[in-house]
Amino acid sequence: MRLRTNVLKEIAREVLGRIRVRPELDWASSKVPLDDEFPADDPSNTIYSFNIQGIQLEVPRLLLQSDVWRSLVHGYYERSEIDALRYAIRPGDTVLEIGAGIGFISSFAKRELHASRIVAIEADPILIPVIKRTHAVNGVSAEVRNVVAAVTDGVVEFNRQPSFWASSIVDLPGSTKVMLPACSLQGLLEEADPDVLVVDTEGAEGRLFDGLRLPERLRHAVVEVHKPLIGLAAISACFDAMSKASLGYDPDGSSHTNVTFSRTDR
Repeated sequence: MRLRTNVLKEIAREVLGRIRVRPELDWASSKVPLDDEFPADDPSNTIYSFNIQGIQLEVPRLLLQSDVWRSLVHGYYERSEIDALRYAIRPGDTVLEIGAGIGFISSFAKRELHASRIVAIEADPILIPVIKRTHAVNGVSAEVRNVVAAVTDGVVEFNRQPSFWASSIVDLPGSTKVMLPACSLQGLLEEADPDVLVVDTEGAEGRLFDGLRLPERLRHAVVEVHKPLIGLAAISACFDAMSKASLGYDPDGSSHTNVTFSRTDR
């Protein structure tokens, strides 16, 4: 396991070293939006401050488009995922999050739901300083890794979208394509040994769970599915893969596009 980890770190250093990650960000200059009008003409390094479900967020204009802006200003950002987390996470749990975004879910799981350990995986290097800032301003400790969760280890093409929450390994029109290091979900599960798995990968869920072998302690998986990106056949394949891994659809923890799977072999 140590040899595999060292090899992946070398791949990550080589690939990520070629990427210009971000403009300089002055976190001390963050400001609260005065209204819900999207500030399209503001400089890309302007920082906006939001409070969602008790979690403080500071997000640069670089990452925002009007859809994300509205969800943050009006407070419904990741609302249904939060409902699923309230169902799945118990105090003292270890949580593995795939697709950490801006650090909101990991901060909520740690601060509000009292998870003891958070492992946050995020593919896009641009988001890593924002995740770490979110954790810092909320007094949250978490392990953050900049790697793509995939079926196998290696290097994959990543499609970066203007709205950070739409970026994906799924080929999308209008994307900026970058090559990024990848680590298998199976390997990440074995290393983190979580009680709860949280996955929001903008379409990668269609194949991500193929042949999955669950850690004994894993109790729930919370997965956001993306029908417009992958269609019903791929979502059905996701459900089939989960069923083969002894995880069944749990309606009590599911709503809208966020699906909770719970162990069926206990």
